[in-house]
Amino acid sequence: MKTKWINAVAPLAMAALLIASCGKKKDAVDNKKIDGEKLITEYCDQQSFPCTAEVFRASGTGESINREEAKRKARNNAQSVLASTVRTTIKTVSDNYSSSTEVGVQEQFQAKTQSLTQKIVDEKLVGAITVCEKLTQMENGNYRSYVAIELTGKEVFSALNTGLSQDQILKVDYDYEKFKAEFEKEMNKRAGGQ
Repeated sequence: MKTKWINAVAPLAMAALLIASCGKKKDAVDNKKIDGEKLITEYCDQQSFPCTAEVFRASGTGESINREEAKRKARNNAQSVLASTVRTTIKTVSDNYSSSTEVGVQEQFQAKTQSLTQKIVDEKLVGAITVCEKLTQMENGNYRSYVAIELTGKEVFSALNTGLSQDQILKVDYDYEKFKAEFEKEMNKRAGGQ
């Protein structure tokens, strides 16, 4: 009789111990603090709003005693990161595309895309869409703003294509399909984190 009772209760007791110990271990790991460090919660971050094959995205944070100034700083920081990403992408696409053209055309093409890049960045960043915005108030009374913005690759490519196809010298050698393929290849790389 005792053996039956032990055989019936033992598995239940083991299961209860396992459940209890798993919960405690999880809490211990989650609540573990490293001396001198404090876990910070970021909102609208790059992990939550990554670049994709269709869009460029960037995040920014701003802090100020004035809530609107905190928002302005966050947007400016995000726009700065977004502009840098767009510039880098256009340069890479331009380099890859022009490497397969004639030497004289390469120089003209790269010069044209460099001058177009700044114009595109200036025009398109104004219309960048806010995809996330959070505002917090800190213990010292300051406001901290978090923002994530995006710009579609389609808009950037369209502006680039318009500028390149209107150039009298380049339009003779400009291959739309080849350039588009290079642009899409680069956008896919960025989406994959490469």
